[in-house]
Amino acid sequence: MLLKIENFIYNGSAKQHCYSLFLIGLFIRTVRSLLYNDITPDAVLYVTMANEWIGKGADAAFKVQRWIPPLWPYLLRCGDYLGLSPEMTGTVIGVTAGSVVSLCGYNICMKLFKRKEIAVLAGVILCAHPILVRYSVERLRDSLYIPLFAVAIALLVHMVDSKKIILWLAYAVVSAFAVMTRREGTELLIFPAGIVFVLFFSKQLTIRSFSLFAAKYCTVTVMFFTLTLWTKSLLSGTCSDWSPIDKTLQPILGSIMEGKKYGE
Repeated sequence: MLLKIENFIYNGSAKQHCYSLFLIGLFIRTVRSLLYNDITPDAVLYVTMANEWIGKGADAAFKVQRWIPPLWPYLLRCGDYLGLSPEMTGTVIGVTAGSVVSLCGYNICMKLFKRKEIAVLAGVILCAHPILVRYSVERLRDSLYIPLFAVAIALLVHMVDSKKIILWLAYAVVSAFAVMTRREGTELLIFPAGIVFVLFFSKQLTIRSFSLFAAKYCTVTVMFFTLTLWTKSLLSGTCSDWSPIDKTLQPILGSIMEGKKYGE
């Protein structure tokens, strides 16, 4: 048995590894959701917002909690189109999306280390990690945010030395979805700029390569704010207080743009 597993790790294709990790993760999370169908106080808030959205519209949903980013309650609300309750919708999304995290870990390790055994080990750890499994089934925003963050990091690792603009555009879309789930997603907009500057000042990039990276990063930024600000405009008729830029940063950014010290 152990010899078969070892042979599969070393001789199996990346596609076989990914399929296996996804199915194992899906099985573990499905069993966890069936055995412990508990619901946390935070999850009650999101389910309540979704029910209000279904019955009375978006404005009523955000009256429950104004600052909540819109994507998670909206997805819970969309389950009604398929005849699913918000609770079941959250479980289905969390279990399915959570099973993708291990694939991201596998791909990141294959890109960085190029060794199948390390990538499979990382995938198995992420696949069966108790905290990640719990988050997947608790109907929290983290049930979606963690997979989105993992996908974004996997894209980031691949796009840094790739000429494919589609990877940069995909990163912008995933980052926008992440910030529509949790405000902490704005950090994903900073990561590519940080990597580009580190590579440039470590003299691993020429001026031409740096200019190309900068142009791609500007494209990412434009698409990110196009998607998030468009979403905010859709919520303008509601009492939603959500913004793609955390309100605690807005005065600081405003002062920087005006050339003043914060607090003046």
